[in-house]
Amino acid sequence: MRTPWIVLGYVVVSALWIGVSDAAVASMFGDLSQVQWAQTLKGLAFVAASGGLMAVLLIPFERRQMRTTRTLKLALRLSDVVNSAPDLETALRHGLRMVIASTRWTVAEAWLVDHERQVLRCVARGHDGGDALQSFTDAALGLALAPGEGLPGRAWALAAPVWSPDVGVDERFARRAEARDAGVITGMAYPLRFDDELVAVITLFCTERIPEREAHTGINLVMANDVAASIAAKRASDDLRTLNAQLERRVLERTRDLDSFARTASHDLKAPVRAIQGFARAIQADAGDTLPSDVRGYVAAIETATEEMTTLVDGILTYSRASRDAIALEAVALDTVFDAVVDDLARQRPELAACVRVERPLPGVRGSITALRLVFGNLVENALRYVAPGVTPDVRVSAAVVGTGVQVDVIDNGIGVPEDARERIFEPFERLHASETYPGTGVGLATARRAVERLGGAIAVSTSLGGGSVFSVWLPERDLPDTEPRGDVRAVTA
Repeated sequence: MRTPWIVLGYVVVSALWIGVSDAAVASMFGDLSQVQWAQTLKGLAFVAASGGLMAVLLIPFERRQMRTTRTLKLALRLSDVVNSAPDLETALRHGLRMVIASTRWTVAEAWLVDHERQVLRCVARGHDGGDALQSFTDAALGLALAPGEGLPGRAWALAAPVWSPDVGVDERFARRAEARDAGVITGMAYPLRFDDELVAVITLFCTERIPEREAHTGINLVMANDVAASIAAKRASDDLRTLNAQLERRVLERTRDLDSFARTASHDLKAPVRAIQGFARAIQADAGDTLPSDVRGYVAAIETATEEMTTLVDGILTYSRASRDAIALEAVALDTVFDAVVDDLARQRPELAACVRVERPLPGVRGSITALRLVFGNLVENALRYVAPGVTPDVRVSAAVVGTGVQVDVIDNGIGVPEDARERIFEPFERLHASETYPGTGVGLATARRAVERLGGAIAVSTSLGGGSVFSVWLPERDLPDTEPRGDVRAVTA
């Protein structure tokens, strides 16, 4: 609030000058021409005095404005450097170099809080000197400063900047011997806080004596808040990246464990089944004709049960692999997928291959040909299996572009799926019918759903016009990036 007093003083002095000078000129000179010259000189003196006074008043203000402008520019550059760096340590190292290049300070260090031990540790440092300054900054790396210890610890404890006129003789400065050897004199510590929490402490050192007032203007409040926010954001980003890496590593380890378990379980479950199956076949081979009919039926039932058990174990292993095996996404022609599905069917059950009609041409999708053969092989197999007794299966496959993807419909004339079971049938080991009526393992649809979801798609079931089922699979189009949203599966009737 000095401006009003300065203006008032200027007005009073000006009025006195005019009044006194006019009276003095009138008394000193009697000739009119001399009075005019005196008035002119008086005016020039007034202008010179006013100009000098304005310079005295405006030059400090302009200097402060220039310092503020430089500080704001430096703050923006520091924020850009911190935000664009790949990690926090690189950001701090580049930021410290920028501070040294833009200010009188010759050494800059960044200290972060070790939250587990509640100490400060130096994570980045920089200087513009030689080996002596390098030794001075290297000595900071092994320090762990609690609140109140050293220059950074005192700034942490006080939550305010701390100035030391000569760190070489400061008893509370741990590196005073290294400071004397390097010629370091003035030290300053700035705590950077964000959301009332300490983010970092920046320590600056100079080989010259810097007055306390000038030292405090090195990093002002605006710069401190801006840099603190950038450091906090970068540290959160680094923490998130570290957490993601840890999670990925754990998932990879768990996946390896599951893979090992699945293989071991498959082998250990199949071994006794194969033994039982072998004994049953041996009984039939050695004494089949001499066995009573009911005993032969029991042996045949044992063989059937062991075959079902082997199929179930294979299904579990397939489901496990569909959940964890790496999938390389690529452009896939659905015509090629269904060619392979129909060829597999023709080799295994040639009498049913003609029951599958594929409406071509089919569009392309982004996926994995191996996973898609697994999905549509399961759906076609189920469509051929679950028909009423005496009914010839009729399976039709069609596809169309829906939203940002392709929807493939597998339509059958089977027994259908009750509305209250349309979600439940995709759960592992969920069966709606007894194995005596419709054989199966109960993992085929669960495997199909898991594979479709890993491809970024979706699967659903509805009822066809004839009472059968429509299994609809939505898949991303072949040219869409991984970030495209997954579409909704529309209901189809046929």
